Amino acid sequence: MALRCRLIGLPYGDQGLFVRRTVHERLGGVAPLPLIEDVEFVRRLRREGPLAMLRSRAFTSSRRWERHGLVGTTVRNWGLLALYAAGVPPARLARMYGHSAG
Repeated sequence: MALRCRLIGLPYGDQGLFVRRTVHERLGGVAPLPLIEDVEFVRRLRREGPLAMLRSRAFTSSRRWERHGLVGTTVRNWGLLALYAAGVPPARLARMYGHSAG
């Protein structure tokens, strides 16, 4: 994950995003999307300036990685990102991911 962040500058929300309150508020916060809300926020955040990566670790659930494996999870995530970039609505992506789009 650290390599992806260094290469393309795209951390996901479960990697821990630390943002100054003033910047968070200026950007309008995280959009209430059913999926890809972290990617959308990071896209706006990068316009404010470069992102910094801390050496600290964030511990999150590994269930999806264990269930789908490294390759399966990576391909799935990249596929969803590509569809989002192509204009597929987050609600549809959430259904594809297995979330209710409520």
